[in-house]
Amino acid sequence: MNSSMKEQENEELKIYELNSRDDIPEWTDFESMARFLHKSLIPFEDPLEEVKKGIDYALSSTGGKDGFIIFAARGDKPVGAVVMLQTNMSGYVPEFLLLFVAVRPDERGKGIGGRIIMEAVNRCEGDVNLHVEYDNPAKRLYERLGFVNKYADMRYFKGDQDE
Repeated sequence: MNSSMKEQENEELKIYELNSRDDIPEWTDFESMARFLHKSLIPFEDPLEEVKKGIDYALSSTGGKDGFIIFAARGDKPVGAVVMLQTNMSGYVPEFLLLFVAVRPDERGKGIGGRIIMEAVNRCEGDVNLHVEYDNPAKRLYERLGFVNKYADMRYFKGDQDE
């Protein structure tokens, strides 16, 4: 590891809470943030356009859309993000949906994912729902953080059956 990589790794992790597009740090923008999430979600990535829709929903406060993003960076380099959507429901459906959790591949295994997930959960005033593939290795992290498998997620797809 060269000295500039060591310096970056030792640089303090800064956590941002984004509630609107105006909260996006000045050293990045909406498009760059979307590309970071898309790339860092591999191998469980959603199409870039879907990532953009999720970010837009979280940073909007119009038409029933609401949520926030926890964004972690070292200097001006993003290392992780959680996109949390508010469902505007209560009781039978959790009030929040943890839509995306992304940590840059070279930063995984350092506790960043757990930290930003709990930063997001602690900001929620209500229960949180999370969809995770059974074979996703992050499932163990979610369980350690207190998420439980309450229901099987079953869907009926109209149209394209490849979803």
